[in-house]
Amino acid sequence: MAERKNPKRITIEFKGSDADAGDVRLSEFLEQLEAVKEALKQTERVVSGRPDQHIYYKIVDLSHSSPSRVVLEPVYPVDKVLRKSLSVVPDALTSSIRVLQFGRKPPARADLAMLESYKTLGASRNLKEMTISTSPQKVVSINQGFSERVERAIGPDIFAPGSISGRLERVNLHNTRSFDIFPPIGPPKIRCHFEEADRAKVKNALDNFVTVKGRLRYKTWDKHPHAIDVKFIDIHEPDADLPTMDDLRGIAPDATGGLSSEDFVRTIRENNWN
Repeated sequence: MAERKNPKRITIEFKGSDADAGDVRLSEFLEQLEAVKEALKQTERVVSGRPDQHIYYKIVDLSHSSPSRVVLEPVYPVDKVLRKSLSVVPDALTSSIRVLQFGRKPPARADLAMLESYKTLGASRNLKEMTISTSPQKVVSINQGFSERVERAIGPDIFAPGSISGRLERVNLHNTRSFDIFPPIGPPKIRCHFEEADRAKVKNALDNFVTVKGRLRYKTWDKHPHAIDVKFIDIHEPDADLPTMDDLRGIAPDATGGLSSEDFVRTIRENNWN
């Protein structure tokens, strides 16, 4: 890793409640820093199209002079092309917050995971206001009403029958009875809600490639489903257990109807052209 010259810094200011004379409680200070960290991570993922995080952030200034202030400096990867594409992340954060403050639609390219991370910004009970800026011209103020604006932008679910395939991971057998599927293409993950009767099958399917069928949940602004109410689970066989080409050799000796393989293929081609 190598630092970029004069990277754009992110300044975060906190104003506590009047009851606390504007001071920020320690638990809420840490909570909001974690919220900013997660929002930056999700913003980077959407901007880069990559699941892995490549930017880390240093605290280069920290003060308590009413309001409390933290200054973060991003550290970018060595690769010049990747570094250039990621340099927009700080501004993408503030511009996305601004869109959510003044509009009813999600920012362009945002997905549900990104929006869910934004919901926790400024949502601490005793935090009066949080300000995030990347320059004097790019300043956004967040209060407790921001979470409701994000929720309105996310909107309700719409439903459709369908199926999803991917690797089954992150099982929660308590409370929500859910697991996550990580498809090879499309959304990074899909939350799957299953019935108690499927508990044993879900446990057996852990870390396997599966196809689940049921009721898909979409947002009106997103082409990919974000969840599914599971009705059926099909556990795929491991690749090592699938037959090889040698295993299939001679399995259907009469498939060509007595024709040689060359004549059989020629007949198929001619029929397709007619």
